[in-house]
Parts: sequence; structure tokens; C-alpha cells
Amino acid sequence: MKLSLLQFNKILLGVFLVSLLFKKGDVYSSITAQASKIILFVLVLSTIIYLLKNRKIIEFLHSIPKKIRFAIGILTVGVIIGWLVTLYVVGIPLSMPMVTEFITLLISFGIFSLVIFYTKTEDIYADRYLYALLVPCIYILFLIIPEITEKIHLVINGRFFGFTDNENVLSKIVLVPAIYFITSALFENKNKLFKILAVAISSGLVAILLWNASRGALLSLFLTTIFIFYFNIKNDFTFKNFIYKSALLLGILVLGFLITPHSGKQVVLNRILNKDTAQVRYVELKEQSIDTIISSAVSEKKVTKAVPETRTEIWSFYLKTAILNPLGLGPAFNTYKKAYISAYNDYITGGAHNSYLEIWLWGGIIGLAAFCYIILTAFRSVLEKIKLEPTKNNIALLAILVALSIALLFDSDSKLYIYWVILALCIRPIQQKSA
Repeated sequence: MKLSLLQFNKILLGVFLVSLLFKKGDVYSSITAQASKIILFVLVLSTIIYLLKNRKIIEFLHSIPKKIRFAIGILTVGVIIGWLVTLYVVGIPLSMPMVTEFITLLISFGIFSLVIFYTKTEDIYADRYLYALLVPCIYILFLIIPEITEKIHLVINGRFFGFTDNENVLSKIVLVPAIYFITSALFENKNKLFKILAVAISSGLVAILLWNASRGALLSLFLTTIFIFYFNIKNDFTFKNFIYKSALLLGILVLGFLITPHSGKQVVLNRILNKDTAQVRYVELKEQSIDTIISSAVSEKKVTKAVPETRTEIWSFYLKTAILNPLGLGPAFNTYKKAYISAYNDYITGGAHNSYLEIWLWGGIIGLAAFCYIILTAFRSVLEKIKLEPTKNNIALLAILVALSIALLFDSDSKLYIYWVILALCIRPIQQKSA
């Protein structure tokens, strides 16, 4: 069977999504690998050829809902206005990080648009792109042989980084399949074998998240698990069902902790229980037993020396900065941080650690409003899909959207491509099936 250009592009988009799961940093830094560069270049070129050859440029633009196109335009304009304020009002000179960060945002918009366009007529590709994001399940294999992870630099300072070189990005990449399989474990009632498999995989992914020790991702996992549990039992509440599903979720979480490698347990417990030593190097924790770490938290005694970490101090400062600059400050805020935060410590100057604050700083209040509108539209759209077709994948999409939206509260990852893929899968128009 001859492969059409359209089918080729759809397949290539899926390959590109998988390739980005194992690269470091955000979208722009992720495509520094030659393979991903080539795939992206070929995909964009092939898409342009397809659109021109078949005169579908207008169709491509109209595949994205009108109000969403408008919101993306407003967000882009907001960032450009903030950029101009930085250049001509604040007086910060143009730098390459500003340009690359802006390109990163545009690439995220591009991936969002491609996913919507290539899934608008075939639901099967929406499912396939979702399944592509589940590939990080292979990280579970390293739980069997954790000793080799440090040798091949998958574990740094006691924390699992995977193939990303960025623990925060890795946490969100793993969060997607973790939430998907937890949802599957709760909602699968017919295929018992798949249910057991979903429990096993989700436990393994919980272990990877614990090993990664990103507190934002772990809090997101916990809160989203509660959300999934509520969503599952709200229309079928019985005491027996409540106990069964509670035990199932608790079992997944407990099993995940039990199979977490020792270094992961040490780091995650210290980061959660001992706020003042959360940023300590693993070498200072390596000789501490799990009991010592827990007891030190209970007795409020520090087992190591480190500078206290305070997200509230960070958010407070960046919130004040955003309020003082209602038009925004454009991309790459860290490149001109000295103009605003030279008196603060390095941790404060490390960024807002909150994607919503980051967008506010980039595009001002209008940029933040546009970003929030896109997210709220995604929630409304996926809820409409669930009303029409309460499939496991649609419910999982909702849960993943909840999880990532919570996780973004704790990191500056608004440009993270995986989030824009999920937004696109949620917003894509509902297919009207013939009677």
C-alpha cells in the first residue's frame, strides 16, 4: 500500500514527539540533537509541501478554533511588546538567549498546531500521539538494575534524570504515563490482565518519580490521584467500591515507594521532610539511613548543612516584579536579571519557578490572560469529549491536563512541548460520527 504524503507527515509527527522525550531541556534545547533537528526540518518542509500542493493553507489555519488562534496571537503580541519594553524602556541590549527563548515559544505553538491539524479527521492519530507520550515507561527497566544508572549518568546527585539532563523536565515526561496508567488501573473493568499490568506499570512510574524527587511533580501526582479517584467513584459510589478503589490507589503508591532505589528514598524523603536541607548534595546524605532522615525531621534536627529553600520568597519577588511591569518584560528574563534582582541570592535569580508567573513576566497581563484562556478552553473541550464519549483515553487526557497544570505551578516550563501536545489533544475538534 502506497504511503501518501499526509500519512507520512502524521507518522513523522509521532516519531518527532517520541524523539523529544529523551532530549534535555525545553523544546529549543531538545532539538539540538541532530536526529531531532532532521526530523523537525523534514516534518515542517513536508507539511509546507502538502499544504501548498493541495491548497490547504487556509484549512490548516482554520483547523485551530478561531478563539484559540486569537489567544495565541494575543500571547505572541504580548511577549513581543514585553520584549520591546525591555529593549527600549529598560535598556537591556538584545541577546541570543532572548531570541532562542522566543523561538522556543514559537516551536511550541507550531507543535500545538500540527497536532490539531493532523488529528482533526482521524481520532486514531490522536490516540497514537497520546500513546507516543507513554514511551518513557521504559525507564521502569532501570529499577531492576539501578546500579548502572550512575555509570551511564542517568542518576545525578542521587536523583534520576533519565536521558534529559533536566530533572524537572523528566518529572513531567514521566508524570504523563504515570497518570495514564493510574487512570487505566481505576477505570479498566473488563480486561483483568490489562488492569494488573496497569497497576504494575503505574507503580514502577511512581518509583521513577520518587527517584527523580521533584516535589512539584509528586504533589501533582498526589492531588491528581485524588481527582481521578473522585471522578471514578462520583457516579458509582458504594462503600465497597470506595474501599476497593482506595486500597488499589494506596497499593500503587506504597508499592512504588517500596521499589524505589535506596538513593531515591534518601533524597526524596530529605527533600520532602527536611525543608532546610532540601538542596543538599547527595554525598552528604549517602551515609544517612532512612530512619535517620525521618527521625531528624520529626525532632527538627538537621542532618546536613545547606542553604534554606523558600519558594514563597521566590514567588513573592517575581509576583511584585510582574505587577510593576504590566506590559511584560519579554522572553529570557534571566538574561537581564541584574537590572532587577542583583541584590538577591542565586536561588532567587534562578527564575520564577512558576510557569504562570513566567508567562506574566514575558507577555504581561494580556499574555497571562491569553495563556489561561487556552488552558480553560482545553478543560472545557475535554470535558465535552467525556460527556459524548467517556472513553478511558479521554478521561486520562483530563487527568493528565490536571496533573501538568498543577506541576507548572512549581517550575518555569510554560514552553514545555509535552504540555502543548496535551493542550492540542484536548482542544482538537470533536469528531461527529454519522448515525
